[in-house]
Amino acid sequence: EQLHYPEGKEPSAVAVIPTEDPSVQSFTGEIRKQRLIIVSILGLIGLVAAILIFVILFMIVLQKRRDIGVLRSLGSSRGDVALVFIWFGAGIGLVGSGLGLALGIWATKNISLIEALLVKLFGFKIWKSGVYFFSEIPNTVDKDWAAIIVIAGTLMAILGALVPAVRASRVQPVEALRYE
Repeated sequence: EQLHYPEGKEPSAVAVIPTEDPSVQSFTGEIRKQRLIIVSILGLIGLVAAILIFVILFMIVLQKRRDIGVLRSLGSSRGDVALVFIWFGAGIGLVGSGLGLALGIWATKNISLIEALLVKLFGFKIWKSGVYFFSEIPNTVDKDWAAIIVIAGTLMAILGALVPAVRASRVQPVEALRYE
């Protein structure tokens, strides 16, 4: 696995540690477990967000039935109506992922300050240097993972918008406008 160092902080000599060493395997195993837990939590958050987007857009479809009927009666195709809701979901996903990315980058860059504040407020240290073998908390952002998370967040929002979009596209203009 390739190591990434902050710009200007590359070590002059790199020590090679054999990965078959049991102490190294137990340490890297713990890091892999923590990464799996974090990815699972992020996946659960994404699923909850998709469900919330589904519920919100579904309620909008129910409330805007008349407006959807007017659009359909003026010549909009089913696909056009569905695309309105899919684009709305994609917009929510992009804005939410973008704000989350900005907050995540800020928190990562200021992680030492955040930890100091938590120590001051609650009196316990979250990242113990003796356990993790670092004197300073790493504060680099992996651009590839950040892009994957933004794309996944946007896709989850679009996924949450699909059912309401299909429901909106099936609104019959005559039925929606009958009692208006």
